[in-house]
Amino acid sequence: MTKRNDDGYLSEIQDHMDGDALRTMAEVMIRHVMREELEAHLGAGPHERTGERRGYRNGY
Repeated sequence: MTKRNDDGYLSEIQDHMDGDALRTMAEVMIRHVMREELEAHLGAGPHERTGERRGYRNGY
């Protein structure tokens, strides 16, 4: 599985700021949590080919 740098959260929040900081932070954090849970469940990151992969990605 791929590891992400925590700096990605901050830069993504800054990129998507539209005036409602709390909403933007919640959206970014939920998106990241969902991505991490999906990778943990599948045993592989996006576009990653492994023998341990337990399924396929099809959106969220």
